Parts: sequence; structure tokens; C-alpha cells
Amino acid sequence: MDTEKLESLLKDIDRHGAMLEFEARSVHSEDLVDIAIARNFIRIMETEIGKIAYLAHKGRIMVGHSSGYIPSEESLINAVFLRQVEKDLTKKGYETSVNERRNSVVYYENGKKVLVLAKQDGYTRVGIRRLYAKEVLSNEFSEMHVYCYDADKIEMIRLRDAFYEPEPGRKKLALDPEKFKLFNFSPKAFTQES
Repeated sequence: MDTEKLESLLKDIDRHGAMLEFEARSVHSEDLVDIAIARNFIRIMETEIGKIAYLAHKGRIMVGHSSGYIPSEESLINAVFLRQVEKDLTKKGYETSVNERRNSVVYYENGKKVLVLAKQDGYTRVGIRRLYAKEVLSNEFSEMHVYCYDADKIEMIRLRDAFYEPEPGRKKLALDPEKFKLFNFSPKAFTQES
């Protein structure tokens, strides 16, 4: 087995903590993924969006982690979701980083530092406002983009209204639509055809 290729596979999975199995096989080769599974470097979990590869204990040690970790299905799906959003940004030509803030992607656009969050089951409205105040109003980031997973049009309108125009008489922070953006991400991104 080529150690360099194995390390590349493990680092790719480790970037977000998970990777769709079919993507790992298409990017790194069927044989390499089979060997990594057989030798306990990676494991596969069946989830509602398909089979997801994650690092087993030996794989975690090989990329520099000191402890074992057994992820939940939800955490794997969220990792894949964020990974897919980052791939989409990269395809659009943005240079991204996942090292500045945990469970997020950061990129620069026209001199603005943009924080990108993506979670399959979303964030609470209170949590979004708190993050916005901490990260955007403090000028740590110029903008915050939140990706929702397969929300219907009505839900997106409700979310936008709740953030941009809070109910009158309530002391809720209205988020600036120039600095806070909501996006919907299709589950098609998780299929082999995408």
C-alpha cells in the first residue's frame, strides 16, 4: 500500500471529519478505500444521505489526533454538508480555509472576510443572532453566510423575515441583509450525479 496515497485520503476525510464514501472512492480510488477500510484506517456509516467515510482510531492517529472518536450520524452528515458547501465555493473560484473557526469555512470576497456556516438541521435563531453579534458586529468577519439544507421556499421566507425584520415591539437584533445571508442547499449535492 502506498503510504503517501493513504495519508492523502485520510487528510481529505479529516479536513471536515467525514466524506461521502462514493466521493472518497472516486477521488482516491476504489482499491485504496477498500484497503483503508480493511486495515481499520477508516470506517463507513450508513446514513440517511448515504454511506459516509470517517477516520477510525488508526486513521486518526496517522493524521495527528491523539484520541479515538465515534461520531454520531448527525455530526457526520453536518461534516459532509459543510464539505459540500466548501466544494461549491471552491468551484466558484474562492480560496477557502477551515482552520480559522471550528465547523465553518472562511473565504475572502472583494476584501471581505466571510464566515460560512452549514448544518443539516440548522441553527436556532438565538444562536444565529449570538454568532452574528460576536463575529460580524465585532468586525472579526465582514459577513456571515448560513446554509440551510433543503428548506422549502416558505421556510426560507420565514427565516429571512425573522432575521431581517423581527416582530415589532420585540427587542431582537435585526440582521443587516448586506452582512448576513441565507442560502438553501439542495440534497442533490449528496448524490453521485452531482
